[in-house]
Amino acid sequence: MNQESKSRTTIVVSQIVEKIQLILGIIITCFFGIGFLGCISSGNIDAATIILAIVFLSLGVWLIILSRKRNKLIKNFKTYVSILSVDPTGSLENLASSLGTSQDIVKNNLKLMCDKKYFVNAYLDTERNCIVFPSKSEQINSTAQQSSKVSESNKEYNTVKCKNCGADNKIPKGIIGECEFCGSQIK
Repeated sequence: MNQESKSRTTIVVSQIVEKIQLILGIIITCFFGIGFLGCISSGNIDAATIILAIVFLSLGVWLIILSRKRNKLIKNFKTYVSILSVDPTGSLENLASSLGTSQDIVKNNLKLMCDKKYFVNAYLDTERNCIVFPSKSEQINSTAQQSSKVSESNKEYNTVKCKNCGADNKIPKGIIGECEFCGSQIK
């Protein structure tokens, strides 16, 4: 499985898990909430019923909270990609200021996104305070080698929006490239 498929699969699986968590959370919360209310109204309530209701209601609420957090992370990923696609430095400071939030929040979110493999082979460079995309560096080196073969007057670039993550990528005209953020094939 190539990097493009891994990233796309990871995001799709994460979206599916988010929907399953939400649906299960709602079902569990409603089912046991209604059941508990039924027990109260019929007068058949004891300590075991109360404990069981609290456990399952807590489970349902916990699943809903996990679902919302996952959904927010996926939305943040798409926002971060759109900002990082126009900032070649990958600076956490620039990203935080663009989002109007703190660098610590951005750093924690990016770490989580890297851990969950939303970004292909990306890692946080704490010394330089930036996110590094090795494929982007390789693409820059590859482009530099190709451009040395092609005269400056003939070199043209296209800005291509990735169909998977929405990032803007700059690739040489006529060359099939790879999204520097999610690894999808772009042309």
